[in-house]
Amino acid sequence: MTGQVDAADREVAAAPRVLVTRTPARSAELVEGLTSQGFAPVLSPLSEAQAVSGRAGSDAVGLLSGGPYDVVTFTSANGVWAADVLAREHSARSLGELFGHARVWCVGEATRAAATNLGLTVQNPPRENSAAGMLEEWTRVMGEGPGQSVLCVHGEPARTELVDGLRDRGHRVREATVYEQVPFPASRPLIETETERASPAPVLGREATSTCLRAEGVDAIDAVVATSPRLIQTLAELGPVRVPVICIGRTTERAARELGLEAIRSPGTSAAHLTDTVSRVLGYDEHRTTHTS
Repeated sequence: MTGQVDAADREVAAAPRVLVTRTPARSAELVEGLTSQGFAPVLSPLSEAQAVSGRAGSDAVGLLSGGPYDVVTFTSANGVWAADVLAREHSARSLGELFGHARVWCVGEATRAAATNLGLTVQNPPRENSAAGMLEEWTRVMGEGPGQSVLCVHGEPARTELVDGLRDRGHRVREATVYEQVPFPASRPLIETETERASPAPVLGREATSTCLRAEGVDAIDAVVATSPRLIQTLAELGPVRVPVICIGRTTERAARELGLEAIRSPGTSAAHLTDTVSRVLGYDEHRTTHTS
């Protein structure tokens, strides 16, 4: 029995290790995909989203219910879930009731799925899944007329490029900050609204992540999957990132390159896109042959 366990341990240890900056609640599909291709995913959540509370929560609900809006934008699934939590807790109204007449636009497949599951009718995504992509295609999707009433729903901290760009074009923009990122694990996480199935991959705290980044040999990591600019910046502060960084979008790629890292942008935001990119960067055929033979 001991020999069998040791052999299994050696097989797992030999698998290329991929560090993923996601919480267990949001990484099950990605972990499954990476594992199926012969990789050994390790999670380093670093931070987790929770809905704002107190005065910030009341202010957010006032903005969510302050329409009607012509357009509502979401740049993360966390924003959708947190907005729904706040709306139901404070006003007993769903997002479908609040935004039923607005055009809803989302960045990323997970964000679109979250909005659709909550009863929102969502516009086709921008070709580039980012706030910059929204700006580039705004006229094509939303029309040429200035002065549209727009609610941008996001978390804290938030990038300002979408809001600033829309205001520069003459639109009437309001911002609803509905969630905050706190060190993992959060005391009031959005886990229940994210998924019922958590990832089985090992989860590292910040100290263990720092040790992992400095490890050599079989304990070293072979790639990083970065899911936001802030997370790759935090990761780089914990230790040297000396391996390829697979980035979920243009802003994350830019943040990684600004840090001097080897950044490769995934062609899409889904778990399948990220898995395929990891396989391509690390050598799909080689690893698949080694770990399935």
